[in-house]
Amino acid sequence: MTAWYAVGVGPKPYSSNPDCAVMKLAESKFNGQVYLKASEVTLTPDPLSAKASLLADCSAPNGTQTADYNPKYPEFPTVFINLSPAQSQIYGPDNDTEKSKSAVSVHKFSILARDWYKSRLGYDIADGQVSMQVVNVLGNPQYNIPTFKEALGSATFYYPYKPQSARRDQISLNYFNGVDHFVKAGQTQSHTVEWETILTGISEIFSMEIKKDYEQENQNPNAGNIWTLNEDMSDPTWTIDFAHPKLYGRPAVYQGVNWKLGGINSGIINLWYYLLVHGTKDINGVNTPDDGYQNDEPGSKTYHVIKVDKDLVLKMVWEAYKSLPVNSSLEEFRLATHSALKIALGSNFDPKGKENIALNDAWAAVLGLPDYASTLKHFPADGETVYPWAAKVGVEVEYPKFESERLFEVSKSATFQSSEAPVYRFLNNVAPELATGMTYGLVNLEPGQTYYVRSRLSLSGNLHDGCSVTPDPDLCMSLNEKLKWTLTYEFKTEEIPAVTGLNPKTGQEIPAWSSPMSWTSLKGAGGYNLYVIDNDGTVPDQDIPHEAAYNEDEGPAPVSTQLALSRTKKYSWTVAAHHKLGSEWACHVSPTGATTPFTQQEKDA
Repeated sequence: MTAWYAVGVGPKPYSSNPDCAVMKLAESKFNGQVYLKASEVTLTPDPLSAKASLLADCSAPNGTQTADYNPKYPEFPTVFINLSPAQSQIYGPDNDTEKSKSAVSVHKFSILARDWYKSRLGYDIADGQVSMQVVNVLGNPQYNIPTFKEALGSATFYYPYKPQSARRDQISLNYFNGVDHFVKAGQTQSHTVEWETILTGISEIFSMEIKKDYEQENQNPNAGNIWTLNEDMSDPTWTIDFAHPKLYGRPAVYQGVNWKLGGINSGIINLWYYLLVHGTKDINGVNTPDDGYQNDEPGSKTYHVIKVDKDLVLKMVWEAYKSLPVNSSLEEFRLATHSALKIALGSNFDPKGKENIALNDAWAAVLGLPDYASTLKHFPADGETVYPWAAKVGVEVEYPKFESERLFEVSKSATFQSSEAPVYRFLNNVAPELATGMTYGLVNLEPGQTYYVRSRLSLSGNLHDGCSVTPDPDLCMSLNEKLKWTLTYEFKTEEIPAVTGLNPKTGQEIPAWSSPMSWTSLKGAGGYNLYVIDNDGTVPDQDIPHEAAYNEDEGPAPVSTQLALSRTKKYSWTVAAHHKLGSEWACHVSPTGATTPFTQQEKDA
C-alpha cells in the first residue's frame, strides 16, 4: 500500500515504527468495552513522534486488519485508526462513534474466531498461504450481508454497517465461510441443499463453542449452559436454539415438523451436537430423571444419550467435515463421523463403548433411526417357541462391563397391564457375558400360550462395591438413571408333553393299601398331580398332589409314591406335571424403578 501511495494511488498509510504487542481497550457495539489485539505506529518516521492505534493485529505471521471501505479508492480500504489514543477510544474517520463500535466488534470477534480455530482445531486460514492476510472490510455497498471473498492476496470478510454485522455470533458464523473456502479449495463452490445444511450446522456448532469459550474466559458461571446463538437479535426468527430447534421454526428430526423442502435444515445438526455433548440427563431441567428425549412427533421413540467429551466431539466433527468431498449427503456425513470417531479414539475405540453408542443414538434421534439398543440381539427370537419350565429370556445389553442387574417383564398382556394378565417381574439369574453381552432370566410360564417380554437395566456397578470400582464411575452412575425399556418382543410357549413310564400299567394288579405308583420325571416339572378314578364309581375321583422337582443333573428318572387303594377294585389313573408360575428371581418394583427381591416367604406363598 505504501508503494501505491508513493505514486499517488490509495490513502495515506501509517506504518512507521510498528509495535505489534499491543492490547487496546475500546467500546464495542453490543458487548461493552473489550480488549483487542491492535498495533501502534508513529505518525512520522521519527520514533519519538505522536502515536496512533490501528485495528491491525500484526502479532500473527500474516496478521488481521479491519478497514473502512473507501469509495475514492475501492481497492484500498483504509485501516481503522485512532490518531489520538490517549484522548479517545474511537477508530475511523470523522469520529463516528457507531462506525467505531462496529469496527471494534468485527476486529475483536474475528480475531477471537481465528484464535479459536487455531487453538481448538489446529487450523489457521493463513496456514500455507504465502503472504495471505485476513482483512475485514466494513461498508462496501456491494455486500449487504456478511460475506467472504478471496481477493488481492487476502482473505477478505465484508460487513455492511448493519447491527447484525457487529454481533459476535454473526462474525463467528461468517468466519467459517472463509475456513470452508480454504479447506475445500479447488472443489466446486456450487452447493447442494443437503451440503449447505451440513455446512451451516457445522458453522453453528463451532460458533457456539467460540461463544462458550469466550464467556468462560470472562468468568461467566453459566457459560456451560449457553445453547443459543443470535438470541440478542431484535427479530426472534434469527435465534438458533440447539436444545429446542422447533421453538424457532427449525426442524428437530429429518423431514419432520418445520422441515424446509429445498431449504437449509441445520436444526437437526444442532440438536445432534447438543445431545452428544449434553446428553439426555437433565434435558428437562436440572436434577431431573433421565427419561430420555422424544421429538414430540407422531411415532416418536425415546432416545437416551450418554454425554461425550466435548473436545472429542469437536475433533470428530472437524475431521469428518475435512474428509468429505463437497456436496456429500447427510448419510455420508453420519458415516464420516463414525469413521472419525474410530480414528480419534484409536486403540481405545470400542463398538460397545459409550462414545460409539452415544454417537449412534444421537444420530438416531434426529434421523428417526432405531437406537443402538434396538439393534442388539434378544432371546427368544421374535415369535419363537420355547419350553415353558423354565422359559429362558435374554437380551444383549449395551454396557456389559457395567450392568449387574437387569429387570425383565413377561406377560400375556402386550402392554404389561396387570389388569389384563399377570405380569411376571424378575431379575437376571446370571451376570452379562462380557464376550457376547448377553444376559438371561428364567421364568415358569403356562404351556401353549403367547407371551410378551421386555427388559431394562436395573442396577449398574458391582453388586457389593457399587460404581467406584468400575472403569468409568461417572458413566456407571449415570446408567442407573436410564430407565428405558427395550422393544417388546413376542414369543410362544410349547405344550407340555404327557407324562410317560406309568406303572402299574393297564390290567396290572398291585398290592392294596400300600399301592406303589411310579412314572418318569418330566423336564422342568416342579411336581405332579395323580388323578385316580374308581371304575365302579363308589369312591369319588381323587386328585393327589406329589411334589418332586425335576433334577437337571439327573435328567429323566423314575418318580414313585404309594397310595392307599382298596383291594379287589379296578382303578384308572394318570399323572400330569405342574409347576408354580413365576420366577425364582422375582422382585418388586418401586415407583422410582428400584427393585427388591421377593422374600423366601413370598416365593413359597
